Formats: sequence, structure tokens, C-alpha cells
Amino acid sequence: MMKIVSLVRFTRDCSGVAAVEFGMLLPVFALVCVGAIDFGLAFDAKLQLATAVGEGGQFAFLSGATVQPSQVETVVQNATNLSPISVSVTYNAASCYCPSGSPPTLAAQSCGSSCSSGAPAGKYVVINATYRYPAIFPTYALLANPVITETVTTRVQ
Repeated sequence: MMKIVSLVRFTRDCSGVAAVEFGMLLPVFALVCVGAIDFGLAFDAKLQLATAVGEGGQFAFLSGATVQPSQVETVVQNATNLSPISVSVTYNAASCYCPSGSPPTLAAQSCGSSCSSGAPAGKYVVINATYRYPAIFPTYALLANPVITETVTTRVQ
């Protein structure tokens, strides 16, 4: 009879239920928090890369047709604390182009001619920067592709 009474008392005892529930939910909550933090840091890296490429585009625009691709690369590298980033600058001072679409694609055109939009053909700098985001918890990363790429096309003439 004594064992039946202690079993009934054990089933009605509620002390420690909160600790058990907390122990069951803590791993799930931790994974959600780590995922949210990881996503936020990746988004911050994307914004930093976009800002750096934008500064490179502004530098190219202000420099005009005499801009040097190596100078633009240096500006982009110095505009961010992300490391390492890969920067490529495409600029051909002897050719003119007509942009079309979004994102813009450049079609070669003779200098002085008009584009289909009516604007004159011009010289363009294309800046492309890539950064590989190192996930905090790679096995649970929310990002399928941790490579972040930003591109800017700027008219320099």
C-alpha cells in the first residue's frame, strides 16, 4: 500500500516542471537565436560591401574618364573592414557603351553615337566585389551560399 501512495504523490508533485520544460526548449531557442544573429551579421556584411562598392563608384564618377582601375580597387578595399574581399574593376577608356536593363548590361557602341534610349554612348566603369561570409555556426547556417557579391556600373564621361 505504501508504494501506491508514493506513486500517486509523485504524479501530483509539480515541483521542477519549469526546469524540465526550460531544459527541453533551451536548445531550440539557442538555435533560433544563433540563426538570427548569423543572418543579421551576414546582412551587415552585405551592407558594408555595398557601401564600399558605392564609394568606389563615386570615386570613379568624380575622377572622370582619367580614372585608373587600381585606384578604384584601393578605394573599395579601404572603404570596408571586411577581409578579405575580392575586387575587380573593368574599364576600357577607348570604348563606349550603351547600358540596358536592370541590372545593367553594357553593349559596345561607337563613341558619339546614340543609344536606343536616346542618350549618347559613354564610358563606364564596372566594379564587382565579392566577400565570403564566415558563418558563426556553419552546420546550421541560414545562408545556402555564404558568398556575398555587389556590383556597381558607373558612367565616367
